[in-house]
Amino acid sequence: PRVTLAGYSIPHPSLECVNVRVQTTGDPAREVLKDACQELMLMNRHVRSVFDKDVSEFKEEQAHLKAEEERKNAEEEELKKQRDLLESMDIESN
Repeated sequence: PRVTLAGYSIPHPSLECVNVRVQTTGDPAREVLKDACQELMLMNRHVRSVFDKDVSEFKEEQAHLKAEEERKNAEEEELKKQRDLLESMDIESN
C-alpha cells in the first residue's frame, strides 16, 4: 500500500508507447514502480515454475495411461486370437 492510484493509457494503437501514472503515499513513484515490477517478475517465475511442474506431471500421467491402454489392447487382442483359435479347432473337430 505505497500506491494510492495507478493507471495507464495508450495514446494511440499505432504508437509503441504507454503512459503510466503512479501516485504514491510519499515514496518516489519510480522506486515504487520498480519494486512492483520486481515483485511481479518473482510472481511470474513462481507461476511458471508451478505451471511447468504441473504440465510435466500431466504428461507423465498421460504417458502412463496410454501405456496402460496399449497393454490392455494387446491383452484383448491376444484373447481374441486365442478365442478364434479355439473356435477354429471346434469347427474342425465337428
